[in-house]
Amino acid sequence: SIDAFVEALALARSGIEPAIAPDEREIVEVAMMLAGRSGTRPTEWLGLRLIDVSDVKGLELLIRPHPERPLKSANAERRVPVSALLGAGERRQLRAWMARRLDEVAHLPLDQQQRAPLFHLDKWQTAAVRVQRLTTLITRLLRQASGDPLVRVYSLRHSFCTWTCLALTAPESKPLLHFLQDLPLTRAWIQRGAVLRRHLMPG
Repeated sequence: SIDAFVEALALARSGIEPAIAPDEREIVEVAMMLAGRSGTRPTEWLGLRLIDVSDVKGLELLIRPHPERPLKSANAERRVPVSALLGAGERRQLRAWMARRLDEVAHLPLDQQQRAPLFHLDKWQTAAVRVQRLTTLITRLLRQASGDPLVRVYSLRHSFCTWTCLALTAPESKPLLHFLQDLPLTRAWIQRGAVLRRHLMPG
């Protein structure tokens, strides 16, 4: 549920249970937030570069292939309007992380700045280490928050697709909203259906 997802974000922020090193908490929280709110595949959000996040007319992810990360298919290339999917606080978090990363790579030539990974810590010396660390920590957080030992990182995409499909097709369903009465954040997402439709299905 979205309620369990938000609880996992809070666990990342505290970094206590499961234990997360202080210097890893922000990157884990922002990465998980973006993965869960955008519905992108793990390979897609893990492979984002700074140049792949646009903030010209609101925050937008540019999902496109590059040498370090091909896409599943040609149809996977797309734009994801994350401004419509993130809350105000989450948009501030993403912009703050972007500003931090841009500052960290400011000494590099422009082309290297643009190709720099969005999610990176200097102590993670290779892309493989970065992927392994992020996926391991996010999996632990999701399992702790949900109580489900089988949850994995890809579950964020499944969850997003399920709840967003319901929001787009049944935002006023009384039986559905009654069923979700003990999951207030999930219920609120469903009720945002009309707003999501305007952004995700224009025209």
